[in-house]
Order: sequence, then C-alpha cells, then structure tokens
Amino acid sequence: MISKNKEPLNESIAPRVPKDLVSAPFFAARPQDKPRYLNIGDVRWGIGVEHPTNHRPSPALDIRHGRACFALLSFRERAQGRDIEFSIYEFSRRYANSCGGKFCRNLLEILFDLRDTWISREWRNGHETRREMFTIIGDIKVHQKGIRRSDAKEADGIQLDLELDRITLSPEFFDLLEDWCNLSRIRLDVLKSMRSNLAQAIYSYIPYRAAGRTKSTPYEITAESILQQVSARVPPAKSSRAKVFLQHSASVIRQLDGAETLDGVLRVSIKETIDRRDYKLLFWEERVASREDRTTATKTSYTSQMRLIEPSTHHNSSKKLSKSKILELERKGIQFSGYEDFFELMHALLGEDRFESIARTSASGVSECEGSKFIHQRFLNALIKEAARVSSNFPTSDT
Repeated sequence: MISKNKEPLNESIAPRVPKDLVSAPFFAARPQDKPRYLNIGDVRWGIGVEHPTNHRPSPALDIRHGRACFALLSFRERAQGRDIEFSIYEFSRRYANSCGGKFCRNLLEILFDLRDTWISREWRNGHETRREMFTIIGDIKVHQKGIRRSDAKEADGIQLDLELDRITLSPEFFDLLEDWCNLSRIRLDVLKSMRSNLAQAIYSYIPYRAAGRTKSTPYEITAESILQQVSARVPPAKSSRAKVFLQHSASVIRQLDGAETLDGVLRVSIKETIDRRDYKLLFWEERVASREDRTTATKTSYTSQMRLIEPSTHHNSSKKLSKSKILELERKGIQFSGYEDFFELMHALLGEDRFESIARTSASGVSECEGSKFIHQRFLNALIKEAARVSSNFPTSDT
C-alpha cells in the first residue's frame, strides 16, 4: 500500500543508476557460476565474463550485488569525482538497515565482488562493432583495526577487522553515470524491504516495463520466462512454477503487489495461459497523483495558510520581486507566471538572500534532457521544504 507519510524521493532512497541496470534482468535471483548475457536495446552485455588476463575467476552478479551497487550509488552526493567515501556501517544500514559485525564483513565481500567482476559491453558504431570491458568498482581502500569486543574469540588472536575508507568507481562505469539522458532511478527503500531474493530480482526491472501499463493493458510474461530471465530455477511442472510465486504467507506475489514505484504502486496478478501450458504474470502500474500535481496543490494550500498564520509576512511583502529578479528566475528555467502570489510570499518569508540561494541551487547540476520543467519543480519543492523549516506553524509536506 502507499505510505500515508511518503518519504521524498531523494538520492538516498531512489538513486540514479544506468538505465540498462533497471530496464532488464541485469542481476540474477541467485548466485551464478557462469557468465550471463543480455541484449538490452542495441547493446549486448556480458556479466561475469572471463577475466581479461585469466588471472582469477570473475564471479557473476546476482541481486545481492545489485542491492550493493544501488546502495553504493545512493552515496553519490558525497562523491569527489569517482571517489565515494562512507563507512561500512553506513553502507550496511543503507543496504539492509543492519550493521552487525559479521554482516558487515559479508558486505565487504560483496563489494569486492563488484571490484573483481568483469562486465563486457558490445555495440555497433556505424559499420564497426565496439567492445569494452570493465568492472563497476575500480578500487577499494580499507584499513585494519583490532576486534572491538574483548570477549570475542578473535580478540586473543591475530585477526583484524576491516574498515572501509573509500570506494573508487571504474572510469567506464563512471562515464555511464555521467550520461544523464540514459539514467533512471530505483526505489532502494522498497527493494531492500522485500525478503525474497526472487522478488527483489523481479522488482529490480519489472517496474520499468510496467510503467504506463494499466490493468486492461498489462505487461504479460509467463512464469517460465520470468524465472529464466532472472536465472532462477525453473520447475518442470506448471503447478510447481505457480507455487514458486504463490507459496507462503509472504509469497513473491504478495511482496510485489502494492510495492511502491517512482510514480505509483506496482500491481501484479497471476492467471493460467490460454493454452493451459503455463501460468502468466500480469504487471501494471497504479498511478497516484504526480509529484508536480501534489506540489502545486500543496503550494496553493500553503499560500492560503500563510495569509492566516504569517501576518508579519504581509508587512514585508510590500517589497515585491523586481522585474529584473523575475527575468533572472525565468532565465534559470523557473516559471513565474501563475505562481506570482506564492513566490512573493515565499520571498517575504525567507528573505531575498535565501530565496535567491535556493533558485541558484535548483538550477545547478541539471542536464539538458531534464530541462526547465525539472528546475521549476525542484525550486518549488525546495521553497516548500525551507518554508516548513523556518515556520513552526507551517504544515509538513509529503512531496
């Protein structure tokens, strides 16, 4: 179900990732012992391909590595170029809301898999075929420290705990992240709430395919096909394949149905195919009010409430936004027409310096493919958030 107090879709819970990672079954549902190959658009991907020098085996990636990759990218607001700094405890909380010592050590192994797993990417460029090989993580910097618990067996030995200092993305993977027009988002908070690895593997890409679909026009896929896509075990009997999705009180279907997506909730049902040889899963997205609609409604509500709860604002509102300030906002991609009262009141409440600072921040770091509509929406959200912070009487926004 949709949360009543929905958390904002910030980078920590909905990180930006290369679109190919969330538009296809890039991460398997279970550990793999051989490479996996996917055709995504015009690109052929190889995951867990042979190490270029045959120096060591290259482990294929499964959904544990997918969650680790998404959690890693959720820290990109801290990045300095390709370097991202965070502690293993911060990472484990972001990965699974857990930070036990053994669990953290297991997570380090998964991160080292992302450093050691080779991925190939092949595509046509004119009349020639281009191919590159890379890993997701280029380097991991750690340091060692003694076991903290004095009663632990390892405390009397020579074993040391590993502490994470920094992770450096590989140049090739970093370049994919810089291609803003080919990025998408994934709800990391929803993904990590699912108990089943199969449900997680399906959720990692099905919302992309279900987007824009309705109950009458769902995305359909047979149980056999979807299990094959995520490299899960495929039972020979159709009843057994259906059982994979329906057994237990917290079944895969139950975990997926109602899971929040970027713009609504995922819906799923299962039914027998017409030829009765298999079952098929039907996915669609149940849309909720868009973030823009909710922000505009909230803006209207705030404007009317500010007139009642902030009488001091009216005293200051005589200082209108000048024409030059309005032109400056519009040059940044912020739409002034239709928002005059709201912007005037926000300008009076927050002050000129803070108002202009938010405008500059909203317009920075925005790609051409996101455009002025994104800047305008970002500015509205930031104003509402700041107004809620400075005014104790202001209502809390869920945008």
